[in-house]
Amino acid sequence: MATELTVQSERAFQKQPHIFLNSKQKSKSKKVGKGGRRWYKDVGLGFRTPKTAIEGSYIDKKCPFIGQVSIRGRILTVQTSEQTVRFNVLRVLPRTGKAVKQFGKF
Repeated sequence: MATELTVQSERAFQKQPHIFLNSKQKSKSKKVGKGGRRWYKDVGLGFRTPKTAIEGSYIDKKCPFIGQVSIRGRILTVQTSEQTVRFNVLRVLPRTGKAVKQFGKF
C-alpha cells in the first residue's frame, strides 16, 4: 500500500465480515496476524502479503489481501514486438459465460 488509508472514514462502521468483534475474550485483540482479530489471505501467484495488510488497521473490501477480491484472471501478460506493446486479456462475458480473447496495442 503506497498510501495509508484512514480508518473509519465512512459514516457506517467499517469492519471485516470474517471477524466477530464482540467476543468475551480480550486477550486475542492485541495479537497481530493469524491469532489476532485481523483476517488476511495469501493471494498466491508469487505475491506476498504486505506487512501493512497483516498488522494494519485499515478496512478495504476491494483489497486482494484483506477483502473479497480475487486476482485470478485480472493479471495481464504483455508481449513487446517492434515498438508496440500488445496487452492480451481473457474476459468472461457475464451473460453467456463464454471466454473471449481480446487485445490492445499501446
